[in-house]
Amino acid sequence: MCQGQRQERLGERFREIDIYATLEDNERADYQRDDPGKAETMSRLAEDRLDELLH
Repeated sequence: MCQGQRQERLGERFREIDIYATLEDNERADYQRDDPGKAETMSRLAEDRLDELLH
C-alpha cells in the first residue's frame, strides 16, 4: 500500500470516528447492538480523537 492510499484510509477512519462521535444516544445503542466489538473500539477512538482536538 502506497503512502497516498494509507493517508486516504486514515482520512476515512477519522471521518467514521467523527460520525460515530456525533450519534444520538439511541443511534449509538443501535450501533452497540448491531456490532458490539466495533462500537467499543469506536467509542475509545472517538474519546481519543476528542482529547486530541481539545489539547
